[in-house]
Amino acid sequence: MQRTWRMIWAMTLLSLLAIGTTLVTLRAVAQTDEQITDDPTVAPDPQESADNNVSFPIDI
Repeated sequence: MQRTWRMIWAMTLLSLLAIGTTLVTLRAVAQTDEQITDDPTVAPDPQESADNNVSFPIDI
C-alpha cells in the first residue's frame, strides 16, 4: 500500500512539473510574438517600395 501512495505522489508531482513547464513555454512564446517591430505586411517602408526602383530608358 505504501508503494501505491508513493507512485500517486510521484505522478502528481510530475504532472504539476509538466503543467508548469507548459505554462512557462506558452508565456515565453506569447512574449516573443509581441516583439516584432518591423512587419512589412502591416506598413511597408516607402523606401523599400518597388516604385522607387523603376528606371525608364531615356533614349526612346
